This record gives sequence, C-alpha cells and structure tokens, in this order.
Amino acid sequence: MRTLPPLRAAAGGSASLPVQRVFQGDLNGYDTARAMQELKARIPGATPKWSVVNAARTGATVYGDLGALASSMGLQLPQQAGAVAVPEVVRAPEVAPTSSAPAPAFPASPVSTPTVPARPARRPVPARKPAEHTATTEQQQSSSAVTQQQEPSVPERAPVRPAPTTLPPAPVVEQQHWAAEQIPAADFAANSAQARGELEKERSEPRRYLRRRPGSRLNDEVFQQMARSVTIVNRAKAVPHFIDQLYSCLQWTGRAPIAVFTHEAQGKGDLMLGIKTADALRENFPRTEANKNDIALLTAGAAHQKQPGVFEESGHPFTVLDGATPAAPDLGRNQAPTHVVVAPQLAATKKFQRSVGKWGSKTSAMTEYSKQEDMPPGADGTGYTTGLGTGEVGITFDAGLRAYKRQQDEIGGEEEKRTARLENLQALKSKDLLTALFPEDQERAAKAYATAATSRLYFAYSNKSALRFALTVAEVENGKTNDVHVVQSSPNPMPELDGTAKRELAGLGVAKVRLVQVTSNGQAPAITSVDTGGPGKTMHWITTDRVPHDDMLTLIKASEPIVMTTGNQSTSEALSAGKTIMYESIGMEQSKAFRQSLYAGAGVKKPDIDSLAAVSRDYDKAGAPPGQPEFKAAAAALQNMQEEGRMGAFSDRASATKDLGRWVGGQHLRDYLMGTPLASELRSKEAELTSGAREAASYKRFVDHLLGLPEGAE
Repeated sequence: MRTLPPLRAAAGGSASLPVQRVFQGDLNGYDTARAMQELKARIPGATPKWSVVNAARTGATVYGDLGALASSMGLQLPQQAGAVAVPEVVRAPEVAPTSSAPAPAFPASPVSTPTVPARPARRPVPARKPAEHTATTEQQQSSSAVTQQQEPSVPERAPVRPAPTTLPPAPVVEQQHWAAEQIPAADFAANSAQARGELEKERSEPRRYLRRRPGSRLNDEVFQQMARSVTIVNRAKAVPHFIDQLYSCLQWTGRAPIAVFTHEAQGKGDLMLGIKTADALRENFPRTEANKNDIALLTAGAAHQKQPGVFEESGHPFTVLDGATPAAPDLGRNQAPTHVVVAPQLAATKKFQRSVGKWGSKTSAMTEYSKQEDMPPGADGTGYTTGLGTGEVGITFDAGLRAYKRQQDEIGGEEEKRTARLENLQALKSKDLLTALFPEDQERAAKAYATAATSRLYFAYSNKSALRFALTVAEVENGKTNDVHVVQSSPNPMPELDGTAKRELAGLGVAKVRLVQVTSNGQAPAITSVDTGGPGKTMHWITTDRVPHDDMLTLIKASEPIVMTTGNQSTSEALSAGKTIMYESIGMEQSKAFRQSLYAGAGVKKPDIDSLAAVSRDYDKAGAPPGQPEFKAAAAALQNMQEEGRMGAFSDRASATKDLGRWVGGQHLRDYLMGTPLASELRSKEAELTSGAREAASYKRFVDHLLGLPEGAE
C-alpha cells in the first residue's frame, strides 16, 4: 500500500470531482458495500464496520487487494481461501461480415453465482446532450432502465459440452459502439423481407440459434415472489404473464425482424416507452452483423422533427414515415416484420394501427401506465395496459438502482446508510447543482457532507408541486435542528413565499430559506435568502428546470428515503431504488389510477393514501389548495410508510413480478420458439408449471429446462 499526495484545489479554489479513489488493483471499481461483502464472504465471522471500510476507501492509503485491506483492519484472510468468483459475461468474438469461414461456437455463459451482484457490461450508447437520458458510469447502465432489468445470477446448470462448429454467426461483442442510423423506408422493407426468409430456415433448427442470456437474474428470490403472488383469483392471468418473463433467460441469435412504432402526444416521455421497448427486445435478440437492422424503430415525421435526439441517440436503426399520423407502408405479408409493437398507443398512432394489419404481422400495443384503453376500432392485434395494477403488464425497473437498494438493505444503522447514500453526490456532474449545494471547495465539501451526521438531502421530480414537497419536507424535519437541502427538478420556478408560508415555516423551526434557481440557459443561478422571522435551521431549496438523466439517478441514490415523483419514468426509478414516494398525480384519470395502484400495491393504509391524495393536484379544481394541516398529515403518512418498510418491500415484489422489460423480451422470444419444432415440448413444460404455480420449485424447473435448450447445453 502507498499514500496518495494531498488533494489540490483546481483553479478558482475548488477541486474537481469526483474524489480520488484509493481502491486500486484487484479492488478497482469496488465501492464500500461491495468491499464489506467480500470481507464477510472471505473471512468467516468477520463484521467489518461501514465507517471503517468507507474511511479506508476514501482515505489517503492505497489498497490494491483484499488482503491489504483486511490487514489494515486487523483481519486476516484464510490461507486456503480462494478468490471469490465473480462471473464475467462470456463474449462472442465478432464475426467479420466479409468472412466466409464458419463462425466459432459461442460458449455458454458461466454458472457460478456471485457473492456480490455483478453488473453485466452494457452496449454503450452514443454521447448524449446533457438533457437527454445518459448512462451513469458508476452503475454501468444502459441508455434506459428497462434494458437492465436483470443482473447476473442464473439457476444452476449442467456442465457444458463443446458446441458444434456449425453454429450460426455469434453475436458481436456487446461493448461495441452501435450508433443509431436512419434507414429509408425501402431499406427497412428490404431488410424485413430478407430477415423473414432466413428466419424460416433458422426456425427448423432452433437449438443452434439459442443461447443462455448472460446477465439473466432469474433466481430463487424471483421464483418465490412469483409463486407467492399467485392466487385462485388471478391465476389464469398471472401465470401466463410469469411464463413469458421466464423465457427472458434465453437469447435468439438468428434473424429477428421486429418493428416498434412510437409517437408522442406530450413530448419525450411518450417516445421513451418505444425506445425502452426496443432496448428490451435487444436483450433477448442480441445484435449481430446479420441482424443489426432487424429490430427497428418506426415513427412519424412530426415526432422526429420535434424530438430528433431521441432517435439519433437511441442506438437503434429508425425509419421516419411521412406526415403527422402516417399509415403503415405497403409491405407484402411475407416481407413485413414478424411482430409489430406500438408503444405507446395514442390518438396519433391509430391510423398506423388500423393499416398495419395488411402486413400479417403479430401486432400488439401498450398504453401509458394505468391508461385503460381498447385497441382502435378496425385495428388488429392485442392491447396491453402497462402499470402496477391487477391485469397490467408492469413497469420498467432499473438494475443499477435495484443493486443500490440491495446495498442499502445490507447496511446496518441509519447513519451509515445515509453516509453511503450521500457518497453518491461525488458523481454529480452538473457544475451548477454542485455550486448550489456546495458554494465553495466542492470536493472537500461533498466528502464532509457525506460523513456529517446532520446532513439531510431530499430530491423531487415534479411538475407544479415544488413548494408542496418543500413544505412537506419541513414537516418531516420538524423538531430537528439540522439544516436541510431540497433539490427539485421542476419546469416551474419555486414561487415566492408569502406571509402565511413564512409564519408556518417559522413555526416548524425554520429561520431562513435559501432559494437557488438553476436554469439550463447558461445563466448563473439566481440566489435569494428569505428570513421567516423565527429561530432555527436553514432550508436550502434548490430548483432546476432540467436535470441530466445520469444526475437524476445520482440524486435519487443520494437522497433521503422520502422522494417526490411524477409520471412514469421517475416513479419507476424511485421504486427501483426502494424509495418512499410522494406521487404527484395531475388530475388525469390514469394518473389517479396509477397512484392508487402504487400505494395499494405497497399495502399503504387507506388513511395514509387519503392524506397523500389531499396534497396532490387532483383536487385543486374542486376546492382550495392544501395548507399546513394537509402537509402535516402527508408528512405523517410518508413517515408511516417509511417506518413500516412499505415501499421497500413492494420494490422487491414488483421487480420480480411486474418487470415490463423482462416481459417484453421474453414474450417475443417465446413467440419465436412456438414457431419451431420445440413448441410441443415447451407447451408440455408450461402445463407442468401451471399446475404447480404456487410452488417456487416449479418455476426453477421450468427455467432449468429452458437453459438446457441451446445446442451444446445439457
């Protein structure tokens, strides 16, 4: 081990972020939680303290291996202990498109189960603008949450024998950069026709084109959650839904002509459901040189003109159809994609849906969360409602945030949990937000803030409820003397505090409110200070009109357990992290329905649900806006939910049974296999699972059977 030189401040007096890490060599990339888990796994009976391990990770001494770290704590690794196995995803060699030689066999992925969840390497995406959805370095996430709904850990599998050398070309290395490319409609049609022809041949030998999916997290925990959730009432719908998800443990490496039509009515959020659908499909139909254009996005010219970056940075080929509400292009029944997914279904997609039936493709459509809507009259296909309610097919889950949630669960003591959370601030990229949080010497201030027992950071992603959340937080923190930071992403600035608000804050022990407004137009943040007239603490209300997606994930991880969200994506991410959610519903029926399914699914008591509904925007038109009594009741409801662990437990259940990405990919892969000679055998196994659907072992046996299907697996 060696000692690092003192940190030096950058020009202007502030050191650059992030802080320098001292876990190097074999420990490179380890965070505090993973180091603790490794120590416990390697040294029986060891109980390393979070604060000690964290101090070692962020201190001045460099540690290059676990032995050196253990020695610094007075621990010793057993002499005969081997290294903890953390499986790596096996990557296939890239096949040059001009090569005529047979492709090498693709080896099966490793079977060992990691002591610490290992994150699969992801397909990098093109660089994005700050306002777009980008991947965090720390979690190695993909461009969208849905593509990482699972992490490495698959059921035990049998030894693997060498596969024949006649296997089809193996998928290209997943780390390879794939830029999105606009494909003319004629090229889209030609590719679909070619893929259909080759697919028919491939389906005659399906085992050659199957492989085990690296990174599939279908384990005993998932099987148990599925089995426990089956009742006499929901069995007929729940079990087929789970079966679709279980097929996600496999990948089809042949041709896969599937089109995703996406449009927008309210901006980027609508289009992201289409992007995430394509991402999910690529998890189970990995990209090869031959099939690189098979899974394609279709959209209207109006949507592309309004949001070009969404498509150009998606990593998927896309075709722009003329007009605001285009019809499906003319394609022959044997030349069109095998499947078409409309995501989301909107008024602007109905013309396409009515005309795409001529393709002869299997067509489906997904609505926004909890939006109950039939397929358009005259449209072929099946409609699905996304969401958390009964009969809804799920929401997206973020694997990196699920890993964060598991790490938080393993840390004992709220103070240590908070320290671990606040360390994430060191990954914050927005200079304006950093300055707003820490006006001077941000690096050292961020480190000190993470370890200070008095630090409190709250985060909200809202539309028009920034003040409501800030006042609710003031109620949560009532009786405590520590200062409080509330960071909010909201398109609307924080309104001025009137006399009533000042008096209420003074009564809650708030002496001063420091208001910081951060904008995306390049102007310096506007800072004002408001005295309430009473003694006590300072609340820092920091509001920004835009947060880059990676910074949003950082703030979710860094924040206190209570957060505010609105809409689909922010709520999915907060639930993935196990946060206790104050949901801003905005008066639409689907918004109210989703709020109800979120809270009812978590087992929140009706009085608490009513208290949270009272501060939402649903009832603004019916009467006066909420005041201090309503905020006090909402704060109490959130504290009850947190103390009872409602949202954390629901996060675990829903991620096992309502994972939209797992369902999308698995359902389509199942459809492909049902067109092969394996269909009869698979239906028989599905029937066996259905008969034992309330037993976790039934799900494991079914997955074990699926994992034995690829050629070369036993």
